Amino acid sequence: WQPAGPTDKRSPCPAINTLANHGYLPRDGLGVTAAMLQTVMPQVYGIDVAVIKTLTDSDFKLETDNTSLLVNTGVLNATEYNATPQYLNLDDLKKHNRNEHDASLSRLDSYFNASQDLDMARFQRLYTASSDGQVLNKYDVCKHRVQLVKDCRASNPTCKFGAQELIIATGENVFTLHVLGHKGQITLDHLYSFFVLEQIP
Repeated sequence: WQPAGPTDKRSPCPAINTLANHGYLPRDGLGVTAAMLQTVMPQVYGIDVAVIKTLTDSDFKLETDNTSLLVNTGVLNATEYNATPQYLNLDDLKKHNRNEHDASLSRLDSYFNASQDLDMARFQRLYTASSDGQVLNKYDVCKHRVQLVKDCRASNPTCKFGAQELIIATGENVFTLHVLGHKGQITLDHLYSFFVLEQIP
């Protein structure tokens, strides 16, 4: 493990950033392909490849659209386009309302901070949501997420948290508590390691 350097690209997703920090993805965050994610995420996190494919299909359509535009405008010729695996840089995932969404556990809404970097005050709210000061459980996380959504709707004039965002947020909760954690809870030390250091606990 090594932390991201000043020029390395990172996403709003600590799970993906952690893979880059450990060298499972390019450490500079450049040239990441769908095949890379579909290979390493099941290996490292044990997530079913079908789930990863659903997410990457959405993410890589974004990059395919951009590359197609380059072909159509003559910046990139069709031979180069067809010969190159579709890729993105990790900071491409900062596109708002794709997988990145409002009412995040660790990032401010895009309306308030377009960089989508970790916000320590937001993370601290998650950390202190623990009801016993030792672990975060499903009740803590769900109660906390409901409050984040309420805050978003009350203070963010562009707040969007509908069915799609709910599905993604639920997946994040499950990942945090059952993949990184154990039996539906995660220790606060492991929570800090993952969200702040972006290191596998």
